[in-house]
Amino acid sequence: AVEKGKCEDVFWALYREKGFPLTVARPFYSIHKRALVNLFSGRDWNHEGGRDLVERIRFGQPVIAPGDGTTLFQAGCARNHGRMIAWLIGKEAAIGESYNCSHDSVTTIDGYMELIGRAVGRKPKIVHIPSEFLLSLGEKEVEDGYIPTMLQYNAYYSVEKFHRAFPDFRWECTLDDALKEYRDWNESQGLFRKEPRKTAEDRLIEIWEEGCGYMKSLL
Repeated sequence: AVEKGKCEDVFWALYREKGFPLTVARPFYSIHKRALVNLFSGRDWNHEGGRDLVERIRFGQPVIAPGDGTTLFQAGCARNHGRMIAWLIGKEAAIGESYNCSHDSVTTIDGYMELIGRAVGRKPKIVHIPSEFLLSLGEKEVEDGYIPTMLQYNAYYSVEKFHRAFPDFRWECTLDDALKEYRDWNESQGLFRKEPRKTAEDRLIEIWEEGCGYMKSLL
């Protein structure tokens, strides 16, 4: 995100100094047939990481939600994001403006896990672990994922400015639609595993449960 901000600065300077016609569109997490956000997948969120999350929920394995699971999280359907960006093209009123391009509603991290569970027909087993505890472990999977930079905080990007400017636009794809597309495409390609496997989340949950057990023994 920092590097993207620097890119914007380059173009805004051209807009101010030379009248370069500029509209900035900022899409947030986009779910589509090849991409699904996993909190621990970092830069690999559009490949193995997303499938790991779906598989864990499908096989009844526990999944981690940092904090108490109520942190706001705003993923969206890539089709909506693409349509929003396309909508801006050729709009004179959009020149010199920037817009968040995301879903028109927000969920929580627990809600996001539950949406995935609904897509695969299984209620997720969510384990809540404080972000501070996860970050204190020095584990690569935590440090390379999204908890250090974003998901220990509320992540919500309002699309109200876009909606005010273009009231005729409609968000046509729901998160359920996007997750079903992801599920169906990956199944059609044979990319989901047939058997559960252990991942870093199992190790992190074991560390947390051992710590909780130790604390209880002191009471």
